[in-house]
Amino acid sequence: MTASAIFYPVIVLVLWTFVVLLLVPRARFKAARERRVRVADFALGESENVPPETRLPNRNYMNLL
Repeated sequence: MTASAIFYPVIVLVLWTFVVLLLVPRARFKAARERRVRVADFALGESENVPPETRLPNRNYMNLL
């Protein structure tokens, strides 16, 4: 095992963080297109009006950071 092998998990974590970061706007735009949320629901974070499937990617992203 080489000394640089420690960086492989770090690279995977960075890539996974970017993947989840792309899922956040995708879920939000989908919910907005379906008229299940309004822009005001995201003004101060997330309101209780945001459906769970839209809330999940954002919470996953926050936990990664």
